[in-house]
Amino acid sequence: MDDLTEERFLDRWRPVRGRTFELLGWLTDRELEQCPASRVGHLWRQFRHLGRIECNYASALTSKEIKFGAPEITADGSSKADLLAYLARVDADVLVPAVRAANRTDTVTWPGEDPLPLAAHLERLVQHEVLHQGQLIVAVSLLDFEFPPGWRMAWGLPG
Repeated sequence: MDDLTEERFLDRWRPVRGRTFELLGWLTDRELEQCPASRVGHLWRQFRHLGRIECNYASALTSKEIKFGAPEITADGSSKADLLAYLARVDADVLVPAVRAANRTDTVTWPGEDPLPLAAHLERLVQHEVLHQGQLIVAVSLLDFEFPPGWRMAWGLPG
């Protein structure tokens, strides 16, 4: 990622986000309403969080400073259709334009750290999504729901 181009970032991002879309599309609205543990929250909230945090990472490309908080755009609801539309809208209307407009030599300031090169900041976004995929594996497993084929193959999960 040191030699960042828009295409290279999107080639890295799309398969990771694609796995998120696959799981979200696989789960039912009823399953998304389930809560695997009292401190975890409903499954749908995990997917909404991914869009919210993506907005924060994208906004930092303009502000040059990461700030976690209220997102630029929000989900219209908690259904599968609402969340799929939300994540697609954040990708198309927030993240991709921000990456296109960013100067490849820009840095982003993170609290308590030296400024990060743009490529490192965007890699943190990818890794944040992967982290949440791991959390989703735990949550879906605790609820004893099935995983879609791509997740079973990518993560070595049982059928």
